Amino acid sequence: FVQLGEAKRALLVLQKPNVPTELQYKFAPDLIMLDAYETVESWLTTKDLNPRKLIPAMMRYSSEPRAKNETNEVIKYLEYCVHRLLNEDPGVHNLLLSLYAKQEDESMLLRFLQCKFAKGKSNGPEFFYDPKYALRLCLKERRMRACVYIYSTMSMHEEAVALALQVDLELAMAEADRVEDDKDLRKKLWLMVAKHVIEREKGTKRENIRKAVAFLKETDGLLKIEDILPFFPDFALIDDFKAFIHFEAICSSLEDYNEQIEKLKQEMSDATHSADNIRNDISALAQRYVVVRRDEECGVCGKKILNVDEDRRLGRAYAAMGSMAPFYVFPCEHSFHSNCLIAHVMRCTTEAQ
Repeated sequence: FVQLGEAKRALLVLQKPNVPTELQYKFAPDLIMLDAYETVESWLTTKDLNPRKLIPAMMRYSSEPRAKNETNEVIKYLEYCVHRLLNEDPGVHNLLLSLYAKQEDESMLLRFLQCKFAKGKSNGPEFFYDPKYALRLCLKERRMRACVYIYSTMSMHEEAVALALQVDLELAMAEADRVEDDKDLRKKLWLMVAKHVIEREKGTKRENIRKAVAFLKETDGLLKIEDILPFFPDFALIDDFKAFIHFEAICSSLEDYNEQIEKLKQEMSDATHSADNIRNDISALAQRYVVVRRDEECGVCGKKILNVDEDRRLGRAYAAMGSMAPFYVFPCEHSFHSNCLIAHVMRCTTEAQ
């Protein structure tokens, strides 16, 4: 039947109970090319089919050019596998994603990326496609909104905002506002957006300032006027801002900025002083010594440190220092035989200590 081009009759044979399922996979590439609609309808009604084994046939069909208004039967079948059968095979999800990425309408791709397939499952992933593969594919197909979303899911927020600024300012602002648990990163992202807003304006200087000040209100107080001042030309004057911001507010911001500079100077001075002290301590350390008296006694056994004790057995890790056993001397001038001190420490501490 396949050789005669009679797809429907071949599919009827395959649907008989005594026909092995493996024949479905064997003839799938030929059948889907003969009659995609009937083949997919047959797959939809056949139980226990493994979609992964049908991927070669689906890829062969998808590689053929079709009219824009022609329904992609493979997408229909994959959507059935993913949403109805709850298939979790990454190969199936990646194939469906690749077909969405080639569609002119990006909305289906975005809905697929945002779908929480493992919703309700504990300790399960939210999606089953490969995000790195998805990112490469979307960049290749120029699906920029999808790329922004994938960057965001991979916690690459700076890349997401930078790309979103090339697509849509509102998208970039929404992405910058998505980071809530890291205030420093959130501020950095909003500064990226602010710089873009200020530098892209082609109007008059006063008009640019007006738009920049209006933008500050969008950040809910996260950014202040002093944060965006570096983005303006060096010749911008305080007088240019007076019409849009209260003069007192400008002075207050500049005073705060000056206080921060003075505080930073003080911290630098303190750090320099600390460094000098450390250098002096290191220099003094080289000249440091302790005098051990002839009658100095070990703080553990009470015997004299500088005398030879023939009964004392040195540990294997030590060698005799002339006629004396090894010993420790502390800055407080207390002295101990090495073996005595080690035994004392082992006795008075736990194994972990």
